[in-house]
Amino acid sequence: MVLLPLARTGSRPSHDSGRPSIEVRVDANSPAKSRMLWREGFTQHEIENSSMDAKEVKRQEVIFEIIHTEADYVRDLRIAVRVLLGPLRELRIVSGEQVDLLFGNIGEILALHEDINAAFMERQRIQYPVVWDISDVLLPFVARFRVYARYICNQDNALRLVEELRRTSHGFSVFWKERQQRPECRSLPMEAFLALPFQRLLKYPLLMRTLLATTEGWTQQHANGSEVAEQVDVWIRKIQDARLKLDSFACIDALSKCIGGVDWSVVTRDEHRLAHSGAVRTTNPHRAGNGAALPPDRAATMWLFDDFAVIASSSGTASGTRSFMPGPGKHELIMGPCQIIEVLELAQCKGSPAAYLHAVPFQPHGISSMHAQKTSIVVRFASRADYTMWRSKLDAHVRRVLQEQPSLSADILAEAIARAQI
Repeated sequence: MVLLPLARTGSRPSHDSGRPSIEVRVDANSPAKSRMLWREGFTQHEIENSSMDAKEVKRQEVIFEIIHTEADYVRDLRIAVRVLLGPLRELRIVSGEQVDLLFGNIGEILALHEDINAAFMERQRIQYPVVWDISDVLLPFVARFRVYARYICNQDNALRLVEELRRTSHGFSVFWKERQQRPECRSLPMEAFLALPFQRLLKYPLLMRTLLATTEGWTQQHANGSEVAEQVDVWIRKIQDARLKLDSFACIDALSKCIGGVDWSVVTRDEHRLAHSGAVRTTNPHRAGNGAALPPDRAATMWLFDDFAVIASSSGTASGTRSFMPGPGKHELIMGPCQIIEVLELAQCKGSPAAYLHAVPFQPHGISSMHAQKTSIVVRFASRADYTMWRSKLDAHVRRVLQEQPSLSADILAEAIARAQI
């Protein structure tokens, strides 16, 4: 019978290198392993006769899951490198540049996680059967998570290239079908392997917070876990901001090519972040007389950035992961680039939620829009949920614009007082 040590948080286990290890071994050439819970390594009688309470058993389950899924991740990265990337480059089915675009720096990510996996295996070997902490093992590696930035920022380009190669390269299609049928690939599409790094990075904070929920708050183990979760969150935010920066630049570049008659150099001199985009319906309130019904609306697309907005006639947007990009062909400009300075909710407009937007021409940061000519437009949304989403983004946009240009706030207040006196 395996004797489980006392499960006192913070105590040290007795080492017995002669005991069998429950480590998960990685073999890139084997099919997917059957998954196992920590408790399945012992009988129910052994667990009941130990002094471990339900919380500590749960904690061991989480630690085992972290170790086990790390081994799975390393296995799948090895498959991506050895079964997909390497042969694709050697067979010269596509160009070397295309291979680099597809897989980015996945080799660097694999090297990082082979080190993490080895450290996890060593901790498990030493502390079997109860691993007292895993956060302190992971913590020194978190600074190396910067390698994810390049890979994740390139992921959309890689996925688009996969779609293009499937359409245009017979050799690529044949290669992938043959690889997909191999047992180690488990019939998964190439996109599944390309998405692995982003999925794993996002999973770390969830795993660590699950571990923290089973760890006493006053212990060093809890402090280690909290620091890991916080540092990983910081890296995720940095990487997401870098990706948003690239996506926003690509969107502005595409808008400048499909909407003519605009001096886009005024916009592109600074950095901007795309906050939201999507289909709306618009109408010009100035075309209606006093008390008259609004003129017919038309389909449009609105791109709302952190400090400017553009509304153009809709010819659709791109599909897939870059749905924020304008669709093919020319777009007729309806309004913008402008800064929205006020959002007024309207009653149901033709059966849909609507808002009245007041805007001024876009001015670069540091240049005042005081006394700028204001324009207005009525925007109708598809549903109440759609309106709620847009409204939160619009309000954040307005707050930023007014914070940077306080003179506009005074103008809006004066107009509101005038409206109240009418």
